[in-house]
Amino acid sequence: MAISVRENALDNSRLDILQAAAKCFMERGYAAASIDEVARSL
Repeated sequence: MAISVRENALDNSRLDILQAAAKCFMERGYAAASIDEVARSL
C-alpha cells in the first residue's frame, strides 16, 4: 500500500516535533523544557 502525500507530511511533522523536543530536553532538561520552547524551535 502506498503512503499518501498527506500521511508523509504528517509523519515528517511528527518527526520534526520529536526532534525539537529532544533538543530542548537535552539543553534544558525535561523538567525545565516547555511546549512554548519546543514550538519556537520549529
